[in-house]
Amino acid sequence: MQDHLTLIEILLGRDRYLIDGDMIDKFVRPLKTMSVYDAPPYIEGMAKWGDEMIPVINIAPLLGMERDESSKQRTLIVHKGTVSEH
Repeated sequence: MQDHLTLIEILLGRDRYLIDGDMIDKFVRPLKTMSVYDAPPYIEGMAKWGDEMIPVINIAPLLGMERDESSKQRTLIVHKGTVSEH
């Protein structure tokens, strides 16, 4: 049996990135967020997801990019514990 890697391509500005598809639970429309006092610039806020409150993170500031409000946007719901600082 052969192992396969599923990659998801996302577009940020003019750059394209590949993300391991196994990390992603769903793609959804942007979630309504509640702001978080004194949060870093990449934290959009907290959003209700099912019975939980989850952090909404914008990776553009982490990559030194400006957020493009005019482009089509989706939110990735990532499996808990699959993203690390590394």
